[in-house]
This record gives sequence, C-alpha cells and structure tokens, in this order.
Amino acid sequence: MSKNTLNLQAAHTALSQILALLPHRCYLKLDNKNDFVLPHNWGFVNRRNPNFHLAYVRSGDGWYTLGKHMERLTRGKIIVASPQYAHSRILSSDHLPHLVLTRFSLLAHGTDKPYPWDMTPFGFALVPRDPLLFHALFGQLQRTTSDSVLDAQRYSSILTTLLYTCCRELQDSYRQQESSDLRMEKALEFMRQHLHKNITMTQLAQAADLSPNYFREQFRNQFGKNPHQYFIAMKIKRAIEWLTETDESIKDIAAALGYCDPFAFSKQFKAITGVAPSALKRDELSHPSTK
Repeated sequence: MSKNTLNLQAAHTALSQILALLPHRCYLKLDNKNDFVLPHNWGFVNRRNPNFHLAYVRSGDGWYTLGKHMERLTRGKIIVASPQYAHSRILSSDHLPHLVLTRFSLLAHGTDKPYPWDMTPFGFALVPRDPLLFHALFGQLQRTTSDSVLDAQRYSSILTTLLYTCCRELQDSYRQQESSDLRMEKALEFMRQHLHKNITMTQLAQAADLSPNYFREQFRNQFGKNPHQYFIAMKIKRAIEWLTETDESIKDIAAALGYCDPFAFSKQFKAITGVAPSALKRDELSHPSTK
C-alpha cells in the first residue's frame, strides 16, 4: 500500500488528465537530472518551478514541504511537484540526503512549447508498493547519457512510465484509504452505540473487521489518538451535553456512561476538560451560590 498524507484522489485525477494527453497531444521532455548526495546549500523555501519536479530518495534525511504538509525523506519515497506548485526542501546537516532529482516539461507536439494546461498545481509524496520497479526506472534515467533524438524519446518513455506507475499507486492508495475509512466508521459507530459500557480493543477491531494490532495502528494514523483515548473523549463530550442541557445528576450521568464510581468519572472529566463536572451543571450556572 502506498502511503500519502495529501489528497490522493486529487493527485490521481491530475495525473490521469496529464497522461490522457500523451502521446497524441504532447510529450515529456527531460530538462535535467542529478543523482548524488545533496550539498548543504541545496535547501530552498516556497519554490515554484516552471516545470515538473520529481525526486526519489535513495538515503539520508530531511524534509519536503508540499503545501501545508511536511514529508520526511525516507528511503524509497517519491516526491512530485507540478509546475507552479509551492514546495520547500529542508536538509539534515547530520545525514544529508542522497536523491535522484529530475525536472521535466510537458511540451506540445509541433511547436515544442510548454503545453497550455489550466489544472490546479499539485504535489504529492508516496512510498510505493513496488520500490524495485521505481529503483529500476530511475536507474534507467541515470544510465541514459546521450543527447541524441533517440535518447530523448527514451527519456520521454521512461518518464511516462514513471507517471503511469505513480498514477496506479495513487489510485490503489486512495481506494485503500476509502476502504479503511469505512472500517473506521464501523468502529466509531460501535463506540457511539456502546457509550454506556466499557468496550475492549478486541471488540472494536472485530467491529472494523481488522486484527487488533492493525486496527490500533490504522486508528491512530487516522485520528491521532488510540481507540481508548478516542472512546473516553466521546464519553466526555456526551457528558458535557447532558450536564449543560438536562437536569440529570452527575451520579446518573456517570452511570449512564458506564462509570461505576462517580468520583472516578469526575476525576477523568476534570483531567480532560480542566473543570469539574459540577461546574457545568445548569442549575449551578443559573443559580450561583450567594455564600
């Protein structure tokens, strides 16, 4: 499965539109290529290239910023930025990255000028399912050294294959993400229906039809909390609604949310919200003490 923190479907759509133009209306022209450990001064901020930027990480450390997303440079990761897409590169001085850097243009047949496209600039990063295939394709780019017409066509063919492969990876990734979203929604619905109980990780994983370990990992990746923390937060949110909108006692609210001990409920409520549940009782807010 490809890993990607950006909008996978939007990136896939953009690449599909570009690939639909090849080879009949336009072609890809390699502008330059490098394969080396980057010097210290090769970082940049908010660069917008007139052509495509394609990077493949062989080793090292650092970051790319794509829009508002930070992508760490890890072995095998691929970074793509379209023309006019703002991106930054931050290098690790302790472990400078070894990158294959490629810049290429989309040119119109007949005029050999930049193809007039009106798509929204885009960027993405992915770790492919088949790293050996990408390793081989980037290796082919580096081994081609001649400037002959035949080699220009070879460059175009390799770049087209790279984009087709990225497009396939993105499609697989966002479909996998959609499937994961549906399974996570099943777990969330199970939580909502069982706020009056204490549920286990095994029960949640079964609701999502996943193994407990994989479910825990996917849940944290998607929501930034482990399932137990998220479930407690749901309980506290419901408690706030009842405390401020009903006349139920704190003891009854605690019992309705599966707490055997109202003092344990009050302690956890204050730890999460910063205030005691009694501070939210409607009668205390509307009838403050005169003592």
